Amino acid sequence: DQDWDDLARTEPHWAVLTDDRYRSSRLTPASERDFWQSGEAYVRHVTHLFLTHFGRSVGPRDTLDFGCGVGRLLIPLARLSAVAVGIDASPTMLAHARASCDRAGLSNVSLQSCLPTDRQFDFVNCALVMQHIPVQPGLLLLDQLLGCIAPDGLLALQILYGRPGSGFVRRAGRWLYANVQPVRKVLAHLRGVAPHTPYMQMNAYPLEQVFARLHLHGLSDVHVVLTNESAFQSALIVGAKAVRASDDGST
Repeated sequence: DQDWDDLARTEPHWAVLTDDRYRSSRLTPASERDFWQSGEAYVRHVTHLFLTHFGRSVGPRDTLDFGCGVGRLLIPLARLSAVAVGIDASPTMLAHARASCDRAGLSNVSLQSCLPTDRQFDFVNCALVMQHIPVQPGLLLLDQLLGCIAPDGLLALQILYGRPGSGFVRRAGRWLYANVQPVRKVLAHLRGVAPHTPYMQMNAYPLEQVFARLHLHGLSDVHVVLTNESAFQSALIVGAKAVRASDDGST
């Protein structure tokens, strides 16, 4: 969480979309416009998938955008919704998101640092987020996120499931870099990385465990779009929650 907040202070746009055009030192009016338009394009893509594969138009009463960052997806989602909630672990990201929503003239958005425990949503979105969370706590968090979907509610979930350097030594090195400060200092020096540079984790999730949780929470009818960009393999999963879900996922 501290690394993420540090990134929010230094590289808020690049932390959301890791393209060098969005580095603070390179951000131009044109590249910033592209950044926000990419969020509009994502929401159009997701709404098209729901309409094509489920016959559902997206116009929810309550929308949750988990890991909202600066508001790239939250803003177009809020325009479709009666009420939208953005969640982010970084107070700095939440401040950026609030400023972005204010500039967009949106008064139907609330921002929080953790998932609500007493509320469900008609539409839950989570994109380019879980990969920055270690797998085991991330899977527990996914259970909570899926529990926030109301019966007959919609889900759009992006999951990284494959990445370069998946061997044991590389995985162990990344874990040590992320979690053990003395090791990070040594490895950062060897790599020529400046001290105290925030670290962005990129964790690949086992899809079988993700799908098991979807099924458990009543999301057995899903559509999956697979992508492969620079050997980073992702799945965009869209689905609708069963009206009544039992503990074993049956209806």
